[in-house]
Amino acid sequence: MSLDRYAAFENRIKFSKVLKHGDTWWRKVNHVPVYRGLLPFNRYDVDAVRKDLPLLCFPQHAVLPGQGYNSYLNVVVYLPKYDVGELSRDAQRLLKLALRNNVTLRRPTDERRFLEQAYPVYRSFQKRTRYNVAKWRLRREGFEQWVHGLFEFPEVIILGAYHDGELVSFETSCRVENDVLLMDMVHSDNGISLRVPDLIQHYYRTTASDIPGLRMISDGLLTRERNINSFKIRRGGQILSLSARLHTNLFALWFLRRVPQSARDRVFGHKPFGVPSWTGGISEANLGYKNITTTLDAR
Repeated sequence: MSLDRYAAFENRIKFSKVLKHGDTWWRKVNHVPVYRGLLPFNRYDVDAVRKDLPLLCFPQHAVLPGQGYNSYLNVVVYLPKYDVGELSRDAQRLLKLALRNNVTLRRPTDERRFLEQAYPVYRSFQKRTRYNVAKWRLRREGFEQWVHGLFEFPEVIILGAYHDGELVSFETSCRVENDVLLMDMVHSDNGISLRVPDLIQHYYRTTASDIPGLRMISDGLLTRERNINSFKIRRGGQILSLSARLHTNLFALWFLRRVPQSARDRVFGHKPFGVPSWTGGISEANLGYKNITTTLDAR
């Protein structure tokens, strides 16, 4: 999938506010007046982005090596090389349990049948997690619109997990240029008990290792949910800590210094290896994680 096509997907399916200036796509961050590169791990020249400031509200992006920065973007990624034996013992144990549960992974081909099976799975997922993003999907008509949109983009992989013929979980992903992006992860209570997240993660890693030219699998930015971060790290995820530049003005900087810590963390991120940022806070999820920036730059 090209970057232009992915931007169309974000706008059509996720209702994200995306803008294109020059050759660069930007996406608005929820609840804050900040735009980030559509692929947050891509680096951009500070001076080139600055020229777009009259048209763009507070862009933030990873900078080129040696350029000034005032924030961090911490992305969870997996390298294509995969060896189950290098996972933590706990992750290996859970994967063995998942492989014994007679769960089948396959791509659904019938949109209407998938809709009927997937809606109860999504309701179970939302009830357990209290997921408060894209609440419009909770309504039957909203969920149907979302599923229809997914099937409109054949480049998007919908991976369903079935147990005794019943859909218990599904996830979505796509390849954009040289990277695979993991997107939606929807697991019913039954899917969780069957260890489907471990099984699908294993599938992604195994499949990616056979894709020629693949640079990495991106699993999104670090979140404030420690359990989610820990799940990814225990299964081989690594932190790509990128120095970033938030283009702002003195008034906005003054305002951002006075918003709640959680909001500041979302915008400014944290320095890698547990070094506190100017916000004075530090996410424990960052402590001790391996920084692989140099590894990816060399690829």
